[in-house]
Amino acid sequence: MSQPNTLGEFSLNSTPTPASDLEAERLTRKREAALGYRIMASWGWGADGSGHITARDPEHTDCFWLLAYGIPFDQATVNNLVLVNEQGEVIQGNGEINPAAFYIHAPIHAHRPDVIGAIHAHTPYGTPYSALAKPLAMSSQEAAAFYQLQSVFHGEE
Repeated sequence: MSQPNTLGEFSLNSTPTPASDLEAERLTRKREAALGYRIMASWGWGADGSGHITARDPEHTDCFWLLAYGIPFDQATVNNLVLVNEQGEVIQGNGEINPAAFYIHAPIHAHRPDVIGAIHAHTPYGTPYSALAKPLAMSSQEAAAFYQLQSVFHGEE
């Protein structure tokens, strides 16, 4: 009997997963990604398509699911997610991808095989604050949670 390898809270089994389990896991990941997009929309995030959620495919682990370009977040379903490979090509599903989503999320999935899903958001308050290009002032208990954990990026390359 094989022994599972553990990495943090994740268990990486060395035995193959049955196809039926892979399909169930794929559907779960797609449902959670679609739900995440809808939650973002309900909070007023991503109205202009900014911010993205990706979910690694359980079988094709070098690929991830992403909402097809142009689909409003509040209309996200498992049927309008597309499977994207390492080159940014859609290999399953219908539609194109937002190139920014690929270039932001692909390195995360490539360099962190333990990461199943990733999200980034452009929030109504966070986005304009980030344009100030300065760290949060330690002026409240909430801000103190970020003490010595901030960095500011001063330019694009």
